[in-house]
Amino acid sequence: MKPHQRLLLPLFGIAMLLNACKKDFSPKMTPDVEQTPTEKLLTQNLASVGTVLKELYKTPQHVKLVNIAIQSKVYTDESIILRDLLYPAESRLNNSKYFAKLAQKQNLSLAAFAEAFWSEANKNTDAAFKSFLTQLKRPKAKTALRTGENTNGTGDEVTIYFPYSELFLPPDGTEPSGNYTYGTITSLVTATEDADEGWGQQPVYLNGVLTGYRNVLVNDDYAEQYPTHIVGVNGIEIDNNEYPTTMDAPPPPAPPPGVNRVYIGEVVCKKQYDKFIGFNGNGGGSEVKLCRISGYLQQAGGQINNISGDEVDVDFTRKQIKDKKKKRVFSVWDDDWVQSNLEQIIGIYEDDDKGEVTFTGSIVTTVVVSPTVTTVGTIGFSIKKESADAVILQTKYSRNSYFTGAFMDQGWGFSDDATFLPPPFTHGWPWYNGNPSGGANLGYTWPYNVF
Repeated sequence: MKPHQRLLLPLFGIAMLLNACKKDFSPKMTPDVEQTPTEKLLTQNLASVGTVLKELYKTPQHVKLVNIAIQSKVYTDESIILRDLLYPAESRLNNSKYFAKLAQKQNLSLAAFAEAFWSEANKNTDAAFKSFLTQLKRPKAKTALRTGENTNGTGDEVTIYFPYSELFLPPDGTEPSGNYTYGTITSLVTATEDADEGWGQQPVYLNGVLTGYRNVLVNDDYAEQYPTHIVGVNGIEIDNNEYPTTMDAPPPPAPPPGVNRVYIGEVVCKKQYDKFIGFNGNGGGSEVKLCRISGYLQQAGGQINNISGDEVDVDFTRKQIKDKKKKRVFSVWDDDWVQSNLEQIIGIYEDDDKGEVTFTGSIVTTVVVSPTVTTVGTIGFSIKKESADAVILQTKYSRNSYFTGAFMDQGWGFSDDATFLPPPFTHGWPWYNGNPSGGANLGYTWPYNVF
């Protein structure tokens, strides 16, 4: 079935997180793990959000509004924060020229959606739900929804997630035909925990009339066939990469001559590190971070406790992971790998909002003995990062071995991308750790350029 044909299906999924097991085809309304009182309250409130959306989505305009909010990509991972839909005056969508363009094209109004949501939500007499919606107005810290705190900052908030949206949403925001309609929506699921599948309710039609719903199991395979919205806590971040909300900054000045700048070139991820359904901020696609650990000119006898420089962030949607899609990054890994920095570590992990992993070991490099004296020495490192998964990669390289072998096959062939490659090389940069068709779950190219 072609993507534009799928758009004509009279189904739109909302998943709000119900735990499910493939062998048990009766809907489970409770999670496998005992919830805290705060988690139970969050589950109830998410269910109430879903009830409101179920009514709103009977009107195609409301579905389209949520879709273009997600499509505008003001956040990562095919998601929009619910707060941005309920409080138009404070919405980040106001800063998106792309959202404004799509809204004008389809004659959609963020204010109209918010008004309709509040009108439906006010029919709910639960005071706790009203308080929950009111608190959403303020940006939350990472653990605010789970601990009941109401603090400023960015972090986990209630989100609407549209996995595999690239299969269904036309890139220019147009509709595929004059007869196009979303129909009455939704497969509804209620979030109770992080899971790879959950029970939803699929609308049933008789002669074009909605007669009820049937239970369906919502997972990756389902979401590839039917448009699906997941209401939960996905742990998304601000994303200005593809549709910037502000003007691009001027290019930085050229580096001085003799600089050996090392990059992360292309990256491929072949494992779903996060759950399909997110309840604790770890759902949806995977947020991979590639980092550098260096002890260069650190105090002799000390220990490295932080990543050196900036981490390279690469976000993968679930479809990109399933398709083993290469993502072209070309972000700086080391601004200048100098000769006296003898060894460095390349480390990779998947960023989460819970759990902890530790990079630990030692490297040989030039360290500081006193303000005027340096020497070659060994320095240890112990660096903690938030992740629910094990460390993906921690590999030590000497400067000599990296630059000697940077153009050579590392065992996984070559990329098609030859950016910065000097003549006479005609192939692309070599893959490390794996490639799209083999090797480890995550592979990358590691190019450099001399200025």
